[in-house]
Amino acid sequence: MKKLIAGLSAILILAALVPVLPTAEDADIYNKTVRLHVIANSDTQEDQSLKLKVRDAILAHIAPLLEGTENKEDAEAILRENIDLIQQTAEQTICDEGFDNSVHIDFDREYYPRREYEAVTLPAGHYLSMQVKIGENKGQNWWCVLFPMLCTTSAKPEEELTQAGFTVNQIRLITDTDSARYKIKFKFLEIFESFKK
Repeated sequence: MKKLIAGLSAILILAALVPVLPTAEDADIYNKTVRLHVIANSDTQEDQSLKLKVRDAILAHIAPLLEGTENKEDAEAILRENIDLIQQTAEQTICDEGFDNSVHIDFDREYYPRREYEAVTLPAGHYLSMQVKIGENKGQNWWCVLFPMLCTTSAKPEEELTQAGFTVNQIRLITDTDSARYKIKFKFLEIFESFKK
């Protein structure tokens, strides 16, 4: 009898968890996104201000390049093809501001904490990232989303996400974080992603 009760309890717990467990579709959020990570030379006021000016110049350059891009692979290809121009933009901005810091740009998967962007909350986890490292890159950093273009877009985030190929369920997961069900699912997704290296 005890085994029967334990078995039924396990089935009930599993049935309660299934609706909030993340699916492969949910986890694909990480593979549909390109992030921007700008790291300042140091934490001095001057270096932090410079970081933001470099950020603004890069975003102004990148936004027209990515306009109309429909998937992460195309966005990544465009960014990689234009990496020299992006670097020149950063270097010119630094020079114009009277500094002589070097700039190094990398593409790599890196861990990002959970982050809110207007009406969108992206889960913590590993994303493809364009890293812009200024000078000794020991200062506070700045994060954003290059694809879909949530850094500068004036469109509703849902429209940008739909155009970028996010499914209805993925959009609901990252925009409906006030719902208890999606909060739990979101947390499970981050737990599963934390096991990846």
